[in-house]
Amino acid sequence: MKSFFSTALAILLFLVSCNQDDTNNVPNPSYFTINGTTYQVISVQGAGGIFTASGSHSVDVGSVAVYFYNNVLPNVSGTYNISDSANVSNNIYVTASTNSGGTTKTYTSFDTATQSKANVIVNKGKLTIQFSDVAMHDGSGNTVKLSATLKQD
Repeated sequence: MKSFFSTALAILLFLVSCNQDDTNNVPNPSYFTINGTTYQVISVQGAGGIFTASGSHSVDVGSVAVYFYNNVLPNVSGTYNISDSANVSNNIYVTASTNSGGTTKTYTSFDTATQSKANVIVNKGKLTIQFSDVAMHDGSGNTVKLSATLKQD
């Protein structure tokens, strides 16, 4: 009987941990992919016009920050141009960083001939930001791709 309850408790804990991260209230579908490596989001914050998400991949960690015009998060859904600055109302600026084996890399969005777009959904004051294959500079002249679905709950 004791092993039955131990097994049932272990299964329950496993199912709860798979469905949602209770500490940060972030559902599992939130992720970002930098240069082919996907990070599961473990924390999302939105304040002062900056929306940030932190994630992990195995022992590596990473983060994404989205900057909005006038340091104000949007209160209506819309499509934004991903640019090298958030200097006009329909532009956002995106940065990302990774740390793998103690080596930190930083990436920034930039203007391209065909600007990438981000879909921002506002639902009951909470944001969901989605974009794919955004060209990012790594500071050494290299370009990498960033994709993300970031959901604030």
